[in-house]
Amino acid sequence: MSPLYLWRWFSGESLLKSPGIAALANCLVGGDSRRRSRLKSPGIAALANCLVGGDSRRRSRQKHCQSATGGDSYKLEFPDTLNYIRVQSVFHPWLDYPVNDYDWRKLLRSGWLVKLWILLIGAIGLGGCSMAVSTVWEPPGKHWLVREQLVIHSDFTMPVQHRLLEDLTARRFDLSRALGVPVSNEPIHIYLFDDADQFGQFIGQRYPDFPQRRAFFIETDTRLVVYAHWGDRVAEDLRHEVTHGYLHAMVPNMPLWLDEGFAEYSEGPRSQAGVNRAHLRRLLARLKQDSWQPDLQRLERLQSTFDMTQDDYAECWAWTHFLLHSHRENHELLRRFLAELRQEGRVEPLSVWLGSATMRPETPVARQPELLVQHLWQLDGQAASR
Repeated sequence: MSPLYLWRWFSGESLLKSPGIAALANCLVGGDSRRRSRLKSPGIAALANCLVGGDSRRRSRQKHCQSATGGDSYKLEFPDTLNYIRVQSVFHPWLDYPVNDYDWRKLLRSGWLVKLWILLIGAIGLGGCSMAVSTVWEPPGKHWLVREQLVIHSDFTMPVQHRLLEDLTARRFDLSRALGVPVSNEPIHIYLFDDADQFGQFIGQRYPDFPQRRAFFIETDTRLVVYAHWGDRVAEDLRHEVTHGYLHAMVPNMPLWLDEGFAEYSEGPRSQAGVNRAHLRRLLARLKQDSWQPDLQRLERLQSTFDMTQDDYAECWAWTHFLLHSHRENHELLRRFLAELRQEGRVEPLSVWLGSATMRPETPVARQPELLVQHLWQLDGQAASR
């Protein structure tokens, strides 16, 4: 649509071919409906004339037209040369106003600018609707496959016997044996996006308050869901998030620090036996700087992963690995703790269990943080000897 067409439409020189529509358009933009309108209904013609500032005294059946426009009605005429605008009032003869110096109050009351506002608002509304529709992101769903407890959704084909899927399904039984709880059959839905951009757009739209991360696990009342994208670290991401799914399916109400500790424990290949080397290096560096000491009670007070630092994740991993691999008594205590949590739904914090139990006759309970530090140095020595 050309600018000339729009200008003629607003000035009453409608290019619409239909005589009736042209007459109505002419009337609505300020033309004289008394002489040129071909609308058959006198009431509609009079109403249109009144709305745009025509002479409402002779034909209009809307008796309140003048009061609605401030007691005076106006109409506009746009000549071929745009040097001035002619404004006529029912109380005044034709007055010629220069284009750059006319009475805006009369022009506003004429109704001409009202139509401009309507067009602008309509254009913005349509543009907004179009934008909203074009930016709706949906999770992948073209392809899906089932591997035991896992249901994988993606927009690309994935081999059923992919080595990553083999690793993920094996973790299910590893956790069951380590924790002493039976496996669950509750499905864990994994949505794998093609790339980081699609993943980021979806998460940003669906969960705008989430921080920027490569993957997420989400638990609702009815579903366990993992969102991730196919990239260079997809194995690490899926091991972490799927572990959350396994844990929440087996032991509801898992403490946050222990939930994250098991997930960090499971990030590496199974051959690493739960050693997270990045966390190990981080904590040992903090110990050398004398800027960190283990504090399980502080971890137990954490309420959200959004508030956790990398040091918090590292310490969650350290306590989990310590309980599983330091001494048999620690491992048995952890299994009893989880069994009661699974049965009762709520138990005393694990730090209370540690404080009330005798781990080893020759080892005071108060030395647990010290023993954790020793455990970390032993892991470092084992890694250096390999």
